[in-house]
Amino acid sequence: MEPLFPQGNPAQQRYPPWPASYDASLRVSWRQLQPTDPRTLPPDAPDDRKYDFSVIDNALTRLADPGMRLTLRVYAYSSCCKASYPDGTNIAIP
Repeated sequence: MEPLFPQGNPAQQRYPPWPASYDASLRVSWRQLQPTDPRTLPPDAPDDRKYDFSVIDNALTRLADPGMRLTLRVYAYSSCCKASYPDGTNIAIP
């Protein structure tokens, strides 16, 4: 997770990365949440084989103690694991 205000400038290193902020942001691809192509799983596969929400769970766990809120953004493109793409363009990689 990236701090809200990462201090890359050495002159600003004295400032905290979360200056009085109680908000965090997490951007996750659908492929990260559903890493296995659903067509390769049996119809009765349990949810923990279909989906992996650990990145969200971990973020919420880390933010719970300081009482922070999480803005969650899930983005999806073509997540059906194609071997090749038209004109060699894979839009699944932003």
